[in-house]
Amino acid sequence: MTADPRPVTPQEVRAAVFKTSVRGYEVAQVHEMLQRAAALIERQLTDFGISDADVETALRELMNADLDEAFRGANRDAVNEMCERVAATISALRPRTDRRSPDVYKAVPDPVVGERRRAPLIGSAAGQAPTPTVVPTSSTRESVRVALGSRSYHIVIGESLVADAVNAVRNHGALRVALITQESVLRVAKKYAQAFEAVGIAAVIFTIGDGETAKSLSTVDALCGQLADWGLLRGDAIVAVGGGVVGDTVGFTASVYYRGVAVIQVPTTLLAMVDASIGGKTATNLSQGKNLVGAFHQPIAVLCEPSVLATLPDREYRSGLGEVLKYALMGDAELLEIVTHETAKLLARDPEVLRRVVARSAAVKARFVSADEYERTGLREHLNYGHTLAHAIEIAADHAFAHGEAVAVGLVFAGALAGALDRITPQAAATHRELASALGLPITLSRDLDRDELVTLMKRDKKAVGGLRFVLQGPNGLARVDDPDAAALDAAFRAVGLAK
Repeated sequence: MTADPRPVTPQEVRAAVFKTSVRGYEVAQVHEMLQRAAALIERQLTDFGISDADVETALRELMNADLDEAFRGANRDAVNEMCERVAATISALRPRTDRRSPDVYKAVPDPVVGERRRAPLIGSAAGQAPTPTVVPTSSTRESVRVALGSRSYHIVIGESLVADAVNAVRNHGALRVALITQESVLRVAKKYAQAFEAVGIAAVIFTIGDGETAKSLSTVDALCGQLADWGLLRGDAIVAVGGGVVGDTVGFTASVYYRGVAVIQVPTTLLAMVDASIGGKTATNLSQGKNLVGAFHQPIAVLCEPSVLATLPDREYRSGLGEVLKYALMGDAELLEIVTHETAKLLARDPEVLRRVVARSAAVKARFVSADEYERTGLREHLNYGHTLAHAIEIAADHAFAHGEAVAVGLVFAGALAGALDRITPQAAATHRELASALGLPITLSRDLDRDELVTLMKRDKKAVGGLRFVLQGPNGLARVDDPDAAALDAAFRAVGLAK
């Protein structure tokens, strides 16, 4: 169901009538909750200095009602829509630092300080959501908003973000926090745990194994048991501290434990900062393929500290560059400029370049997530650029390729395929190979990999519908291409070293 985007007035809230009985919330309790929300909206419209804590309390109450599961009968959608509209209105009216009253009923946009104008992505169609603005909140911090109504959240890029984590947990109302990490980044998790304990929030650290083998249902089962033994409740929170394996696995655990608990993502690899931690996609692997079991579960915050990348192993760092290259080749002008002309600084992990790369990549991904959260319109599928072959490589090579390495080969393949189909020029196709090579990423595959097996695995990709399905560049930007002809596929495979 798509929520009504219009703001709601206190009078509309009070006039709402619902008859369906509910589990956990009686009808009278739902009406009382909405009456309190209506009163808050009235206060927001007249008292511009209203406490943000009052706003958070009201939003938590509306979100924690779990109306999708609690309500039965024909009135369920109407109740949910009203609660979503109320929450969105309260959020839009929340206090601003400049003390102005935002007139949401006239669709006045939020004030933005230090806004940077960006060119639209190549191939962005009319009617699509614009790329979110990267807003500098200080000389060393930037923030990108993932716009999802009452479930919106910010990706913060900066240093010493433990206070942001504490504030997010406090606003959620959690009394306990489970931090889940790996031994290699235990020191980061301990820093956050100490910050929670210092303000009276109980915190405990759990660890999972390394590598893709840890991204499994058995890990999720073990974590859920440990969380239950410790006493984590539905109103508490989980913090995922680590790379993509941690983010995906812990995010999925948070989505199923108590049917969903709040999660904060603290990515510690470049790959996780620019991709895996953003957008609410959570998953585990099966032997039959990557990410085949998962759920959409948005975090309440994503906190990126680029300084932790200074000690990241070189191969793991370059793997993250594979996803950065993807965004650049998707058509983002700023990232393409950095990848093309600031390659040396990027490879040297220059702090300023890294901050810009993480912030800009986050903004690009946030755009697609905000416009197509659940992959229903096909827009978010564009983020799969280069990934159809990449996922097949990872499985066929038994994860001998890091994810970003496989993506780099997948991008070379996608560029060559688009060129063979006359969708882009030969030079544009060659750019994929040249940039991947300049970043020290692989551009070809070993002959040990079987081409027919790769094709079979690509047909099994979770986005496929029985045939081959690619996202390719073209004259109007990115678009889905199904079942390209055999000659074009041959050319693309030759480009990555797998000629017949």
